[in-house]
Amino acid sequence: VNLAYSPFVDERELEAPARELADGVHGSKIVLLVLLTCVAAPIAEEVFYRGLVMRSLQRRLGPLLAAVATALLFAASHYQALQFAGLAAFGRVAGVLAQRTGRLGTAICAHVGFNAVALWVLYH
Repeated sequence: VNLAYSPFVDERELEAPARELADGVHGSKIVLLVLLTCVAAPIAEEVFYRGLVMRSLQRRLGPLLAAVATALLFAASHYQALQFAGLAAFGRVAGVLAQRTGRLGTAICAHVGFNAVALWVLYH
């Protein structure tokens, strides 16, 4: 995703919110950050966005519009203007995974991986 942004935004600007969070966490609190970011958030967000919101919207809008609308809501809920496009793209991928498999587990696993890679990059 950084590659897509690179012509328009300095990488330091793009990762500033996450870097600010990571820089303030040290020692054993890193374990808590990892648990919240790589376990709790993916489960809670996927159950809410893909499990409740998207499935509800599918009945009214159909699968494609429901997945796109949910991806946009997911991105907007993070309140990060510079990261909006990347978050929306990930939200769309998570929506496709949930729709094609009929299960939330695949979207949750993808979300865990997405967040884990972000943390890995921040700490290395």
